[in-house]
Amino acid sequence: MAIASLKRYAADNFDKEEDWDLGIKEENGKKVAVIGAGPSGLQTAMQLRREGCDVTVFEKLPVRGGMIRVGIPAYRLPREIMEREITYLDKLGVKFRLNFEIGKDMEFSQLVEEYDSVVVAVGKHQGRVKGVTLKKCLSMFDGQGRFAPSFDEEDTRELTVDTIVFAIGQGVEGGFAKDQIEQRPNTTFACDAPWIKDLREHPFFIES
Repeated sequence: MAIASLKRYAADNFDKEEDWDLGIKEENGKKVAVIGAGPSGLQTAMQLRREGCDVTVFEKLPVRGGMIRVGIPAYRLPREIMEREITYLDKLGVKFRLNFEIGKDMEFSQLVEEYDSVVVAVGKHQGRVKGVTLKKCLSMFDGQGRFAPSFDEEDTRELTVDTIVFAIGQGVEGGFAKDQIEQRPNTTFACDAPWIKDLREHPFFIES
């Protein structure tokens, strides 16, 4: 069964703006800042706005959509279709500040002070690459059977390359946080900083 084709048919013929559900819960007085207008940030903004939060999305690019806007060619994902979908958030009342870089146009600490909560959804755009270092792998797993490879740092080989195709993700650029959020070795954020409130009772909280 051609699932993608069926979804395309439904979207092309039955996704009418007049049928969009624009209902939100009663305003709860909470202000939330979302850093990043990519898929994760947009989805978060939509859900929080429908819960009654006052949501502002900050995006350093001049366009909305993140990597699906600047990383996927237009012939595969037409820009006008994407922007039409994103206008759903405009109709809900989500505010956007484009060409606005946290850490440059506003300090991260100021954002934390002005908003009740901050959602960091900056994606992995950083690609810090001139070559590849090959290391001899000594083991793949630790004593508990978890994937934790260890390497012989003395047995390495350097390769100078022109192009690298990333198939395992890139890195998170976290300079805007000015060391206020800890970054793990894989560059993702450790979201247990002292100023973050306990969200475990929130209906959208998922503990991994």
